[in-house]
Amino acid sequence: MAFTLACKSEPKIHRCRRRGSAAWAIGFSCAERLFLSACVAFRFRVMAQRAPLVMRPLLVSFALIGMSLTAPAILAQKVALSVDESKAEAKIDRNIFGQFAEHLGHGIYDGIWVGPDSTIPNTRGIRNDVVAALKAIKVPNIRWPGGCFADEYHWRKGVGPQRVITLNPNWGGVIEPNSFGTNEFMDFLDQIGSEAYVSVNVG
Repeated sequence: MAFTLACKSEPKIHRCRRRGSAAWAIGFSCAERLFLSACVAFRFRVMAQRAPLVMRPLLVSFALIGMSLTAPAILAQKVALSVDESKAEAKIDRNIFGQFAEHLGHGIYDGIWVGPDSTIPNTRGIRNDVVAALKAIKVPNIRWPGGCFADEYHWRKGVGPQRVITLNPNWGGVIEPNSFGTNEFMDFLDQIGSEAYVSVNVG
């Protein structure tokens, strides 16, 4: 749906002259009048801040009078709004709405992975309720393993039956069992119907 907002412009009569730092103009469009009114009000405000206390109320009054004189002319302008439903909308790439999973807190362990022996319903250790929720919103991709966690992670730590237990120095030095690794991540993506966005540290 396309929107067009047009403000009727009047013929410009360039009759401007300067006196000090204030400007007077005749025949300006509504947008120009609004801008001029704001400029004059701002100038008076600056002058009021620098003026002695006895002069400030007078300068503020001038600013309010100037705005009140230009406001009716601005409001009197004709505004047209047209809606064109025939124009095609911009296409938004669905991958913008991807998700992010990292070994921080309970984001992975307990959040996605509970292990195959858990009493929480799961498929190969991955929570069924989480899978159902992410399938429902059609997550296009998931970025993993981090973030900061990717600085230390090596893909070999997350494959095979025997996993090396390490520490997670990026998030408080907690124990990282590597139970949820590269294989489990790919299985997780297959279950929710998403694509892999693998974050790799090449530093």
